[in-house]
Amino acid sequence: MPTNKRTRLLILVFLLGILPSQGIAGKVSSVALSEGWATFGLALPRGAASSGVQVGAFKTQTDVKNRWPDGSIRFAVVTCKATEAGTFDVTSATAADGGGFAPVVPGISVQLDVRGTVYAATLVREPTSDHWLSGPLVREWRSLVVPVAGAGHHKQLRVIFDTRVYNDGQTRLDVTVENVLDAPPASAVRYSVRVVADGKPLYTHGPIDHIWLARWRRTFGITLKEASVAHDFASAIEAHALPNYWRGIDDRPPPSMAKGFDPMGLAGLSPSMCDCGGRPEMAPYPDWAAVYLIHRRTEQKAFVLAHGEQAASWPMHLREPEGGRYSGVGAGRYTSIDERPGFWFDNRGKDHPAGPVHTAYALWGKGVPVPDIAHQPSLAFIPYLVTGDRYFMDEMVFWANFCLTASYEHGGGKGWVHHNELRGMAWAMRDIADAAAYAPDGAPVKAYLEEKLANNLAWFDEYARSHKSPLGTVFEKPGVPSHCRYVSISYGGGYGQLAWAIDRAHRLGYVGGTAMRDRLSRFVLKLFTGEPAFPRNAAMRLWLHVGPAGKGNYYKTLSELAAANEGGDSMYAHWVRLALVIALESELPGAQDAYDYNWRVCETGAGNRGIRIATKGGWAILPDTSRFGTSRLR
Repeated sequence: MPTNKRTRLLILVFLLGILPSQGIAGKVSSVALSEGWATFGLALPRGAASSGVQVGAFKTQTDVKNRWPDGSIRFAVVTCKATEAGTFDVTSATAADGGGFAPVVPGISVQLDVRGTVYAATLVREPTSDHWLSGPLVREWRSLVVPVAGAGHHKQLRVIFDTRVYNDGQTRLDVTVENVLDAPPASAVRYSVRVVADGKPLYTHGPIDHIWLARWRRTFGITLKEASVAHDFASAIEAHALPNYWRGIDDRPPPSMAKGFDPMGLAGLSPSMCDCGGRPEMAPYPDWAAVYLIHRRTEQKAFVLAHGEQAASWPMHLREPEGGRYSGVGAGRYTSIDERPGFWFDNRGKDHPAGPVHTAYALWGKGVPVPDIAHQPSLAFIPYLVTGDRYFMDEMVFWANFCLTASYEHGGGKGWVHHNELRGMAWAMRDIADAAAYAPDGAPVKAYLEEKLANNLAWFDEYARSHKSPLGTVFEKPGVPSHCRYVSISYGGGYGQLAWAIDRAHRLGYVGGTAMRDRLSRFVLKLFTGEPAFPRNAAMRLWLHVGPAGKGNYYKTLSELAAANEGGDSMYAHWVRLALVIALESELPGAQDAYDYNWRVCETGAGNRGIRIATKGGWAILPDTSRFGTSRLR
């Protein structure tokens, strides 16, 4: 059997992974800094650095969070003190001496005034054993505090302090207030907040209507001169941490952040995630994130990070209570479907959350924040890669676990997501894979998510190999409302997305799912190369009718398929193109011509209702191979 280019590349990557690393010393990235303390995330390809890194000539601390199978660094949080501004090489180096220092911690208190009763969460000045950064330059640790008033404590609210102290005493305080415990009264709490450091107010706000299942976060510099950080994302792209985006994405300023960014604010997002339409967050990663990754302007970065923070406002965060019936997953006590196999994040579930939850279309259009798997954006992943902040990792895990617990009939500990609509499967797989890959090595939640991801990839392969249909379709739905005369597939709404999401998991190092990925991409390619039997201007639809009404009814030829699906609607060209990216990387016959045709539609907007991919940057992911290095695509 001939071996295609994609397979040969995978074999080469495998061989490189088991052979001794070559060229460990040398430049691995670069970063632009202003003067001050800099702490940032760094994603590296396999073999780039083994022990640590150094930024310019500055003494550098490397806190490694993930390693590749060969032991080299995959993701680390890097800290240095820049004594001058400039652009500096990041080079592989021996890790700095791990000796620590005794941090001096200010007196910190978060005061929550609940109907005249002030509950105080006071930071203990001694570091806890729950550390995030630990070395000669900086230490950061987590403290979970229950707010108290006199002899009583608040039943719902919890305060998390992530305290970062540099070796010269400069401090960054990260405060998160949560109302996420799966225990009565499981309701909204109204309060005013005051954050105080050594008797001086750092922050006041109120009143806040803190809904159940939501969080909010603020960070404060205490005598801190913090450097600005501008990344070079080349190493992250090479490591497959980030997609390779087309450089022709429009460079535009982000929208105003004057509203929607207070605690419980929904940023620039629609309250109901299940709202349809071409919203900028509805992409593999949001349009605004792709704009930032290409053009790297300060205000674009701020917009991306702020949306990562506001991801906490959505009511889908859930932890087991301290000392409760269930321990949950890891120190975060995330609700576990291993412990609670009958749990469903829906009040109709046999085992369900302790209070009322709203998902899907229950409160659509009423201004209430409603999370939804099929339309969820990825808000925290890129902020985590950029900053290395633990808060963003928490958000990634919360959203990944929501995909598991809110999926109908998830198979208990299997964690299956295939009962969602196609794009729901896609975005669930994206969130689970990203969180699993970049959760710290050895963390219980990493093993938990990796197991669920493996279960899903295996299920997709089994289904792809066993499901029979004349033209190679999958996930057919008979009698869909408004399409009740046909057996239909949510084609534009899922084939490209799911193929990409499975391929994403594969690139992150996980095995399985490729039979489904290849079946999806081959079917999309079949439509683009089916002329004259099937016109390719009909290959970019949202819904595709694949048979007359009735379970198991299928059209057997492309001509029959064409007769049931009028051409000319190319509105979803930028969605289905992801399947063509995979077909092109696999060097399938006709893939180049199909890709070029689709690209012309995406680039010009002609026949695509004026939707240009330059304005929909989140979809402008390029094939991952150097042979497509033309100026048009780069």
